[in-house]
Amino acid sequence: MTSVPGHPVFESPAESLRPGPELSDIRIVRLLPAPMSELDWLNELLAPLGIPIEPFDAQTSFKPGTIYLYHNVRRMELDPAVLDRIRAASPAGLLHLGDEYLRTDLKLYAAFDFVIRMFPFSGTDNPGVLNIPLGYTSGLNKSLPRLASERKSLWMFAGDWKSDRSVMARAFDRVPGGFLSLTRSMEGERPITRAEYLSQMADAVFAPAPAGNIALETCRAYEALELGAIPILPKRRYADMYRDVLGEHPLPDFTSWTEAADFVRAASSDKAGLNARQAECLAWWAAEKQAVSDRLGAFIRAGFAGQYTDSLAARYTHHGVSRLDRFGTLLAQQNKEQMRARLQFEMRRLFARVRGKPKLEGAWTFQSPEPPPHANDDIHEKEKPGLKPE
Repeated sequence: MTSVPGHPVFESPAESLRPGPELSDIRIVRLLPAPMSELDWLNELLAPLGIPIEPFDAQTSFKPGTIYLYHNVRRMELDPAVLDRIRAASPAGLLHLGDEYLRTDLKLYAAFDFVIRMFPFSGTDNPGVLNIPLGYTSGLNKSLPRLASERKSLWMFAGDWKSDRSVMARAFDRVPGGFLSLTRSMEGERPITRAEYLSQMADAVFAPAPAGNIALETCRAYEALELGAIPILPKRRYADMYRDVLGEHPLPDFTSWTEAADFVRAASSDKAGLNARQAECLAWWAAEKQAVSDRLGAFIRAGFAGQYTDSLAARYTHHGVSRLDRFGTLLAQQNKEQMRARLQFEMRRLFARVRGKPKLEGAWTFQSPEPPPHANDDIHEKEKPGLKPE
């Protein structure tokens, strides 16, 4: 297979390994029935491989050639009896979604022949673990994108208040021609609707994609690409999560939102240049999606052939992820504003414990104290966040 910068190359399974099932005989089984925002993205990657996603059935789901899908936000916990049945029906793969907070005990990985997951970090640096992009959320209702030069807004952002987003908003508030909607949903403020969010993004040239709860990589960047906008990506001095998972790419990325805003302002006057950059990014994204699907297929074949079983067992049977690995990965993705908010949050949580109040949730999720001076000035009065429903 042709090597892609920043990505592993999967060789054909050695003849000495066990024969794996054909892709047409493989299926993915969802261990949890909860709704999944990644379903459309996964189906796009899996469609060329002919691998279906099926609901879990205790009577029929434990079969060789099965990839078990598990989605967690906080921790991944599987009943020991379920793990025993998975081991008894090997070979088996794991498709691990979520885990943005890196709280899963990775010793669970030793029960599988290969693992596919999101949110890469040092604890998943193993031949038997394939990290894939976070991808876009389901229900985008995609259509042929408009040219950048014909779009109404130079840039757009809509979402809930978090510290990195406040830094981005203050920087981009000085760039005219944008659409900005920031809300504090925890305080009862109403965000714009999902339909309005997608409509605004489909009519914007650039889409800043600041960090989410904690990770730099978010669905927003991929939603922008699907809707024809050019995402503006964050990176840190010691963390470049998009290149970790995508390899080399043409998407604009910056360590400073001020630099990003200056870039957008300077680019705004060159209509032909905007169209050329948009075409380059969208062509790259179409090719990258195909490449991800190809890598996925090659990895699954090699995994079911037993190419990674020993490396997973050696790495994860007795060792999960250390607190130092987790803390270092999360810390590297934070800027000063996020760290300051983190400290404030921890102090509030400490005081709440001392005073006997319920535990505060949402570690690494922060709110900014004040919006930028002109946030939402270009939104119609009835759509301004903060107004209570009638």
